[in-house]
Parts: sequence; structure tokens; C-alpha cells
Amino acid sequence: WLKEALQHAITAVDRKLKVDVGWLCRVANVDFVVQYGETKYGKSTLLQRFNSGDRFGAPDEFLRWVYVDGKDCRLAASKCGGIITRQQLRRELCMVWM
Repeated sequence: WLKEALQHAITAVDRKLKVDVGWLCRVANVDFVVQYGETKYGKSTLLQRFNSGDRFGAPDEFLRWVYVDGKDCRLAASKCGGIITRQQLRRELCMVWM
């Protein structure tokens, strides 16, 4: 299952991401697609900003994805803080691109 999910995500990123972001940032985008799906990725401001060449704003878009099942993962009571860490790591991987 994981191999198929990764291959689907890689194909989606290759199809939709129109700029070279470096391999670490590409990995961050693939991981995003694995978690949220190709449809959400395709409609996201995240992808739009990358494709427009917004090297500084695009990585920050990862930090906007902080909700799981309507819960704000920035709140300790939500018990999903790992999502925040994951988004920060994705952002950092794309900051290397600059």
C-alpha cells in the first residue's frame, strides 16, 4: 500500500509542480500529497505559490495546514501536535531550496 501511495503522490507532484524546487522540497510536496491527497494539493495555495515562483511565501503555506478532523493541532488538548511538527519540517525542507 505504501509503495502505491508514494508512487501516486510522486506522479501527482511531477504532473502538477511546474518549477524546480530541489529534491528536498519535492520530497516535502510528495509527503504532503500522501497525507492530504492529490485533489487538495492541486487546489492549494501552496501549489499555486510554488508554481508562481514564490520562493519565500510558498514554504510558509505548509504552516497553514494545522487542522485534523476539525481540530486545531496547535492546541495541546487536540492531541495532534505531530502535524505541526510535520508541517514545520516540510517548510524547512523547502527553505533549503532558497
